[in-house]
Amino acid sequence: MSHFGKKLILLPPMRYRFLFFLFFATFLSSGQNKKLDSLSAFVKSYPSDDTIKVNALNELSNQYLWIDFYTSLQNADRALKLAQQLQFAKGIATAKNLKGFCYWAFGDNELAIEMGLSAAAIAEREAMPRISAESFLILGRAYMDQNEADKAADYVNRAEKIAKQKNDWDQLARMYNLAGVIQFINHNSDSALLLYNKALSIVQDHQLPKINFPRILSNIGECHFKSNPKLAFDYFNKAFRMANETGNRTAQASISDVLGQSFLKMGDEVKAEQYLQGALQLARELGLRRVVRHAYAGLVDLKLKQGKASEAVGYMRSYYEVRDSLLNTAKTRQIVELEARHELEKKEQAIKLLEQEKQIQNIWRNILLAIVILLIILSVVIYYLQKYREQKNREILNLEIDYLTRQHTEMSEKYKNTLLSGTEKVIESQDQRLLKKAIEIVERNISDPLFGVEKMSREIGMSRTNMHRKIKAITGFPPSELIRSIRLRRAAMLIINQADSISQISIAVGFEDHSYFSKSFKKQFGVPPSEYAQSTALQQEVLN
Repeated sequence: MSHFGKKLILLPPMRYRFLFFLFFATFLSSGQNKKLDSLSAFVKSYPSDDTIKVNALNELSNQYLWIDFYTSLQNADRALKLAQQLQFAKGIATAKNLKGFCYWAFGDNELAIEMGLSAAAIAEREAMPRISAESFLILGRAYMDQNEADKAADYVNRAEKIAKQKNDWDQLARMYNLAGVIQFINHNSDSALLLYNKALSIVQDHQLPKINFPRILSNIGECHFKSNPKLAFDYFNKAFRMANETGNRTAQASISDVLGQSFLKMGDEVKAEQYLQGALQLARELGLRRVVRHAYAGLVDLKLKQGKASEAVGYMRSYYEVRDSLLNTAKTRQIVELEARHELEKKEQAIKLLEQEKQIQNIWRNILLAIVILLIILSVVIYYLQKYREQKNREILNLEIDYLTRQHTEMSEKYKNTLLSGTEKVIESQDQRLLKKAIEIVERNISDPLFGVEKMSREIGMSRTNMHRKIKAITGFPPSELIRSIRLRRAAMLIINQADSISQISIAVGFEDHSYFSKSFKKQFGVPPSEYAQSTALQQEVLN
């Protein structure tokens, strides 16, 4: 049984299948517009949501390529949703390729790559070589636009191998044309011309649809432009006429841009502007951002030649807006992620074939999950222990500051009595003297918002490094924390005594930024300044 037969979920009545194949038999002999109208009517009237409808929607999307990418994308999206409901692999892969081509045309290369990689994975799994080749062509186009010529060439070569094996002349023609573009971008005009002529010969010899001609002819013209401009314009004009005849609007926009750029190089500014503006208008309508960007670049050069600097600046801004929307680092990262995801999917498919490896993978996953959970729990415990330790150290520092402040007052009184009596000696350790001196200096400068560690070290008479090390060893906190704690302790006392408004108190203790003062105060005492007096009074009531 064929792949199509395997995936057919809903079999419609025999008359509908007959009408479907009869329709496609007459479809190939009618004109382009008539084809689209007939196919659209068939899709609307077909009553069943089955694989035949998926194929019809995909074909409708394919027919709209180069004419109206928005409509093509809508039909491909409908086909994809229905194919996914039916689990119809061929329909899913075909729809993703069509969506990828539309995204490429719009300049959304990261989405084009996503669709191409996904379709390629399905085609590889289900052994569908033609769909694989289509996926490779889409990936080749998208990577070419991302300036990754090596990747683009690799995918084109893979598409060529498949197309040659199947004698698929349509794919070979498109593949050689794309390979020529890659060579032309790399400034290998002779190689590009050889590939373009090869594509043109295939189209002519095998009577492929004329919609394939315009871009190939235009590309050949670009190769001849430097050496023989007259011959180049012959190709351009012929390509432009054929694009109009076949309704290939994408080719119309692109070739109009090429003609505008060429007339600009030849010095014909009137025709250059005419074609560039035409390309810009049509490309905007079709959503072709690459053509829009290129047309803007041509108009910038044109306006500079005409001496119209302000208009040139306007076009330059528009050019950069479009360019930035096409290429940015976020999109590059997305492409890398898509490639990694594609490789991961291939590995997962291989793992599914070996049940034992799958079990091992589950065991390792559980072990890793347990380790992660354990690390998270350990991290939380360490965090709260550290927070508790810091809180206790801060409480000890506050008590020590209060004790030393009181002791400093008492010692001052004792010094006075000693001086009067000359009998009592006061013995202090060096650390106590240093800390007292530090507190005294801070108290003396408490209202100075510029007072900091540097000034403190100068007044103490120590280097900043030595002072930092000494105070940290004594209190467990750096000097900056000591200064802030003393300021906040003074502020707390003033708030309890209702000495002034909170904003004035914050200034009085050296905080110019009221928001920073409130944040520091809450960190120190657990409540904001506005609630501190009430909280302290409540604690006293509880204790009493």
